[in-house]
Amino acid sequence: GTRRWITPGAVDAVRAQLDALLADVAAATNTNIEIEFTVQGDAYKLDQNDPFVHAFQHAHAGVTGARLPFGPKPFIDDGTAYATGAGIPAISHGPAATGAHTLHEAAPIAELVRVAQVYALTAIGYCGELVAG
Repeated sequence: GTRRWITPGAVDAVRAQLDALLADVAAATNTNIEIEFTVQGDAYKLDQNDPFVHAFQHAHAGVTGARLPFGPKPFIDDGTAYATGAGIPAISHGPAATGAHTLHEAAPIAELVRVAQVYALTAIGYCGELVAG
């Protein structure tokens, strides 16, 4: 199975919680339980003051009229590896779509246009800030 958490650096706490739970089950059932515990990616939090985050929020507001609220991302994607492994700020934002990663995945053209505009304006804003900064 999979356990997901949203607190960066919680790997040891999650492992301890799982070990305690399994020890209780093993004691109650007079069995031995062995597991293979692997971490596919740790949680991370975006620095809300990072220039990339500012560029994204400005672009999103320019396209949609509103900034996005900050909140947890209870899934792993490539951004997780960039953020936790390389320290690169990564924003997971895409089109409002249905059936993600299935045979019936679909996204309205308007959503694809919206995210393309947000991505392009983010790049322009971020690169412009680097040149000006």
